[in-house]
Amino acid sequence: MRTMMLLVVAITIAACTRPEAQSTAMTATPPTNGWHTGTALRFKPHYGDSARRYDLRLDVRHTTSYAYRDLHLLVDIISDSGNVSRRVVNLNVADDYGNWTGSGFGTLYQHSVILANDVPPERASTIAIWQTMDSVKSLTGIDALGVVAVPSND
Repeated sequence: MRTMMLLVVAITIAACTRPEAQSTAMTATPPTNGWHTGTALRFKPHYGDSARRYDLRLDVRHTTSYAYRDLHLLVDIISDSGNVSRRVVNLNVADDYGNWTGSGFGTLYQHSVILANDVPPERASTIAIWQTMDSVKSLTGIDALGVVAVPSND
């Protein structure tokens, strides 16, 4: 009976939360044999409300087999009309002594960075991400990338 009551309370709380006020996330996994410099990972954000504005966050998860202390990415935020807003993202994933930074434990670590603030959905209908590590044609050790659309504070 207690389990049933907890389930009813959880469903009621979830039903009261406005869908447009919730974050949405899309993830992509680079090929296991390596993420080639000429291959973009593409994301199509899902927005709960087309009339709201959103903050876009990039989450990068890497394994302890990642061979570098930094990660260089090129991010294109593409509008419905085809306009491109380009961002360069440089993450330090380890300190000068090779200790992993970011959140996580075991063999996975995650880093997050804000890509854009207060963006209307039509200005960010597609996000394309390339790895731009110098002289690394095929990057391994990246477990997943995610783009999270969070409703902006009004």
